Amino acid sequence: MRSLLFTNSESRGRHNILLPNYSIAVLQTFPMRQTSLLFILVLFSLKGLSQERLQSKKGFSVGLGLSLAVPARNLATNTLGGGLDVLAQYRFCGNLIATADVGATALAARFNIPTTVVVPIRLGLRYFPATNLYALGKAGIGIFTLGNVVSENYAAWSLGGGYLINRRLDVAVAYEGFAKKSTDFGYVSLRLGYTFGK
Repeated sequence: MRSLLFTNSESRGRHNILLPNYSIAVLQTFPMRQTSLLFILVLFSLKGLSQERLQSKKGFSVGLGLSLAVPARNLATNTLGGGLDVLAQYRFCGNLIATADVGATALAARFNIPTTVVVPIRLGLRYFPATNLYALGKAGIGIFTLGNVVSENYAAWSLGGGYLINRRLDVAVAYEGFAKKSTDFGYVSLRLGYTFGK
């Protein structure tokens, strides 16, 4: 067998260095293409585990929410308000949830005007385009009360989005709209929610 070591005269006439046979065998055992494929598979596996941790299984759950309300339309005499709600959820699949909520939001008023209280009762959906981000929509009725003077029913709707902090906690921002014939009003809500039963 020819030796892999060159003499001085042989090395002067050659510019290429030959690898030992065992080195070539090692390189053939771990080709770059297979290594890249293995790396990609590991990344997808980790992504799947992350989604499984944040997203719940199919089923029913109930939660509570605290919200900050900021007047946005036709509420010039009102200042900041706050609300409390109960939210029921049913997950049909990994990225779609049906919701039903009822709550009460009180908006303080200026000029000795009574506090405005709105009680929305709505059905809705949450759609998850990503693991922990969701878009929300709700529709139903809203009971508008101004002290003991006025009490009327309005069509109620909401559009917004939210972020899952973990399986139990989430934050959401939405526009809460109310309309009746030619009259409408609305406010922006920032909600912190806690879900039981996950």
